[in-house]
This record gives sequence, C-alpha cells and structure tokens, in this order.
Amino acid sequence: MDPGVALRVVAMAWLTIDRGNTTLDCRVVSGDKVLRLRFRPPINGLTRVLDQASRDGHVVEGLLCCCVVAPALDDLRREASALGLPLRSAGPELPCPLRVDYPKPVTLGVDRWVAAFAASRRFGDTVLIDCGTAVTVDGVTADGHFLGGTIGAGLGLQARALAAAAPALPQFDRRPPDGWPPNTSLDAVRAGVGLGFVEQVRGLCERHEARWPAGRKAPLRVVTGGDAEELVDLAPDLGLTLAPGLIHDGLLLLEEFCASNS
Repeated sequence: MDPGVALRVVAMAWLTIDRGNTTLDCRVVSGDKVLRLRFRPPINGLTRVLDQASRDGHVVEGLLCCCVVAPALDDLRREASALGLPLRSAGPELPCPLRVDYPKPVTLGVDRWVAAFAASRRFGDTVLIDCGTAVTVDGVTADGHFLGGTIGAGLGLQARALAAAAPALPQFDRRPPDGWPPNTSLDAVRAGVGLGFVEQVRGLCERHEARWPAGRKAPLRVVTGGDAEELVDLAPDLGLTLAPGLIHDGLLLLEEFCASNS
C-alpha cells in the first residue's frame, strides 16, 4: 500500500431513533464521534440521516427505535427494509425490563419506560422529567421499579394553545418576566406560561419525593427532552441534572440488556 494513502478508520454503530409525536430524533455514536439530527418527520428521513452518517465516517449496522406513533413505526420498518438494515424496536423486539405498577403494564408509553430504564441505569433512584410535546414526571428506582407518574401538556404546547385560543395576547417568547409582579401583558404571559410550567414541574417532583419508597435514598431530579435546557434555564433552583438524549441512551442499554439475557 502507498504509505502516503491514509487509512480511513470506520466505526460500526447503531442508529438510534426517537420518533415522538412531532419530531424524528436520530443519533449515531461511534468511537468519539456523534451525529445528531432532529427534524419534523419527512418521507425518507432515514435516508437523509444515513447519508450524513456515511459522510461523517459512521458505518451503521442496524437501527434501534423508540416510536410512540404506530403508523410511523410501520413506515420506519419499510424504509429500513428498503435500505437493507435490521430494525429493532422497543416493545416488539426489545421488551420492557422494568417492574411496572400499572394494572396493564402494556399501556405504559414506550418512550416513558425506555427513558426511565436509562435513568435507572445511569442515575439510580430518579424523578425523571421529560419535556417534549407532553411533559412527563415519572419515578424509577435503581433496581428497575417504575413507580408511575404524570402526563401533561409540554411548555411549547401550552404556549401554542394559549396563542390559538387568545390571539390578542402577546405570544410567549420563552423568556422569564422582567420583574415581579408582572406589570405588562407580555410579562404576564411569560410568568403564566414559563414560570407556571416551572411550578407545575416543581410540585410534581415534590409529590414524588414525598411518597418515595421508605428506606431508599432521595431521588435525583433528571430532565431530558427537547425543552430540557429551557427548563434548566428557567428554574436554576430546581436542582435538575440535564441528560440530553436519554431515550437514545436507553435504546443502547436496552439492546445490550436484551442481548445479555437472551
């Protein structure tokens, strides 16, 4: 081989897919290189991601998926098959390893338990806040016991709903009010939407913590999801640990767990 020709080192990797209600969030990690693409789900979205991954030197060996929209999962399977790549989805191929206190555990959203599994493995006892289209606040223990939680409208959804129902009001600009009490309509919206969201999360965290299983250490407050950084900025006193991409972490941990227990 010509010594002047550099060898290109390629790393095999899983493409992890978080298909939410409104976004397609994809991540590839190989070695010390990370590719993250997040967008509204178009047709042939995987092709776009894989083309970029190839340009960045990733070699994708398969797809791991967490999908909350059943028709979208069918679309992803068809696209993966056309690309010649295996797809393993949380739920059908990768079952939930947590102990779930629901009367019908199958009704627990796959995104919630995948993120909770990752939080349990990474942080131990956790109150997990996932800020997306919906905001969920769930409890999970270090030994994999999902304690249940809440689902509400996320920050962006609350802002859009107010703007749609009351178009004469200023739109929420994702900033805190300039002072207290708010004395302009814009600051009133900032306080009602932004700080109201903070207090919603704070109250739900405190309810979890007040009813935490006896004899366990106090849970860590962990936040993930598209609006996670904004919540941290709005509420520095909440003591939040930021964990971006927790569902992606959960998919990789779940694949490893299922492989080791097969």
